[in-house]
Amino acid sequence: MPVFNEVQGSPINTPVPATVEISKPSFRGVVVDTTLIPQQSLLTNIEGMSWTVDYFSQVLDEDNALTGQSVDKEGIYQQYRRIQNLEIKVGQDLKGTQDNNQKTMAVAGNATLYPFVIPNEGDMFVASLLDGRAGVFQITHSEERSIYKDTCYYVEYVMVDEATKARMGDLVSKTVQNLYFLRDFLIHGQNPLIQEEDWHDLNELGDRYKDLVAMYFKMFSSNEYKTLVLPGQPAPTYDHFLMKAVMKFFTTWDTYLVRQNRILNCDDDDVMKSITIWDAIVNRDDHLMKFVNKRAGLVPARLFTRNAMLEGIHYSGIHRVVYPIDPELTVDFAALPAIKSADGTIALSPVPSRKGTLEDLIDPSQQTGLQIYGNAPLINPVLCDDYYVFSEAFYNNYPDGQSKLELCVRDFLQGKAINRKLLLQFCDTYHAWGGLERFYYLPIVLVLINAAIRAV
Repeated sequence: MPVFNEVQGSPINTPVPATVEISKPSFRGVVVDTTLIPQQSLLTNIEGMSWTVDYFSQVLDEDNALTGQSVDKEGIYQQYRRIQNLEIKVGQDLKGTQDNNQKTMAVAGNATLYPFVIPNEGDMFVASLLDGRAGVFQITHSEERSIYKDTCYYVEYVMVDEATKARMGDLVSKTVQNLYFLRDFLIHGQNPLIQEEDWHDLNELGDRYKDLVAMYFKMFSSNEYKTLVLPGQPAPTYDHFLMKAVMKFFTTWDTYLVRQNRILNCDDDDVMKSITIWDAIVNRDDHLMKFVNKRAGLVPARLFTRNAMLEGIHYSGIHRVVYPIDPELTVDFAALPAIKSADGTIALSPVPSRKGTLEDLIDPSQQTGLQIYGNAPLINPVLCDDYYVFSEAFYNNYPDGQSKLELCVRDFLQGKAINRKLLLQFCDTYHAWGGLERFYYLPIVLVLINAAIRAV
């Protein structure tokens, strides 16, 4: 007998699936990027095909009319400002239309110009026609795109002739100022139009910078320890302060070798967080010089933590670590007993240059015409005293005893201009420096080069 009798026609309770509501239908999310991007750095993303030209901008005053190049006109009545290697963004390719009566071809196009060049009707430019010839073009229409400061300009142009010897000679003879365009400056928000005399130095420094960065990491990167190791020492020696600075100075954009190096873990000791000359250079802050630790020695790596979970330097294979003498103590460190002391019993070993002594590395003929900082030596030996990296004269800012590199760093920290000729001399002679001098001074030279380029 059944427990209950099913009533005929009674509804069957079928489970109803639950509806999962991810969000209310009225809600529409949006991703907001709060990163501040300078407007000038966005100029490199202007739509159009890049076309490199030599642009001849008219030098105008109230008595000059907007006219194209006239070969017969005297240079005093028609002058140009030449901008070499200018990049324009082509919006319409060159199109030719034929005159059926005269059987001639008229070639025209349009493009967008960066805001650093204000185009006028009658301006000229010379560009490649991609068939082995170059053409001379004239601006026929110019239009400002917006009312904003960093606005671009839309231009239309026609080809007036091939770049014949007569036309080019006339344009060059009427040029009163030569400028160069550096596209890289747009990314950094700098004016990309550079004076001719500056352009040669900047090009040279830019090339040297790339070569020096790659060479530095090739010379001092250790494949065994995966970090930068001091050269020429009787035991593997590591400088935690330099390594932290180098990883801030350079990225994989400079050289792929950066990613093959790492900062070893010395964080169990608060002394390794002390302020050094590297902090002043990284922040370009002369006021930090009052607080930096001036002297340094060496301590055994075995004195650092034995906790293997932290991957400390104790187990890295490094034997010695650069350690401050008389460091500025933090409140945490002051409460702990001192277990390390760079008392001078262990010291760095000098590494002579390939040419012999450090005094022989400069050819007197290379000093011709370079009288900046008087008769100061180009560099001082790293081990001229027990002061860290630089000499006692640098840290105490003595008028005598500092090298040209030290005086240049002083100017850098104080925001002064950096002599580009002197930087090129560092690049020309570094191969003859001692090992320690190359290890410590090359990153500083590279920072100075980068600062000199960005200061233009």
